[in-house]
Amino acid sequence: HRTHDHIQYMLALAHALRDDIETAVEHLTRAIALNPNNRLQAKHEPDFDSIRGTQLFLDAVKRP
Repeated sequence: HRTHDHIQYMLALAHALRDDIETAVEHLTRAIALNPNNRLQAKHEPDFDSIRGTQLFLDAVKRP
């Protein structure tokens, strides 16, 4: 379901750009669950800069 994780990732980006941290992290968590490679991508994604320092984001991208 590569497409599904991509959709979740893009939704996470869209919400992050609107500073909607909770919704962004919900979608990011789903994207990582569907494709663990999204964890590393998110760590380096410039569009997550506005929420990168939040505990919710840090919890989402840390190793399980």
